[in-house]
Amino acid sequence: MRRDADRLLDEDNVQIILDTFNDSRNGYMFVTTPLGAKLEQQISEEGEGNTRAGLLNTNVNRNWDGIWGVAARITDDGWTAEIAIPLTTVRFADAGEQTWGSRST
Repeated sequence: MRRDADRLLDEDNVQIILDTFNDSRNGYMFVTTPLGAKLEQQISEEGEGNTRAGLLNTNVNRNWDGIWGVAARITDDGWTAEIAIPLTTVRFADAGEQTWGSRST
């Protein structure tokens, strides 16, 4: 499956959203499937959009190509995935102690 394919969200997948500023409004979404297909996107302002000139403008950047890796495999009991996201891939506050929000589905 092509990277960032819309169809990926219709397949069996796992999604990880990192809210690196812990503001419940902005973050990074990483998605993979049992075959290791990848999709990543930046989310701002809760991903909500507005209409300009009759066009829907969502606050989801599907063109962002973050650097990350995934290894997935199908097992007798289902499937597993190991995901590695370098800290240089995401932005976060310049603070000694980090508090991030996260969600996985």
